Amino acid sequence: MTFSTHQIPHALATILSLWIAGVVWRRRPAPGAMAFAGASLAIGVWSATNALEWGSPNLDVMRAWVRVQFVAIAALPVFWFIFAMRFSARQGWVEGRAAWLLWVVP
Repeated sequence: MTFSTHQIPHALATILSLWIAGVVWRRRPAPGAMAFAGASLAIGVWSATNALEWGSPNLDVMRAWVRVQFVAIAALPVFWFIFAMRFSARQGWVEGRAAWLLWVVP
C-alpha cells in the first residue's frame, strides 16, 4: 500500500460519513432515518474504497477495491430515493414487493 495526498480527503470523508451514519442510526424512529443512515454508510464505504484504490500497489488489488466500490455506488441512489420518499411521507412508493425492484441494478 502506497500513500498519496489524494487519500487524505477520502479518509476524512469516510470518517465523517460513518460518524453521521452512527448518529442517524441512533435516531431510527425518525422518518427516513434508516435510509439516510444507509446512504451515509454507502458514502463512507465509497470513500474508503476509493482511498484504498488510490493506494493499491498493483492493478489486481485496485480492481478488487473497485468491485467493492461499485456496490456502494449502486446502493447510494436507492437509499437516497427511499429516504426522500419516507421523509416526505410518501412511503407507499417504497413499501411492499415493489420496493425490492429498486434494488435491481441493470
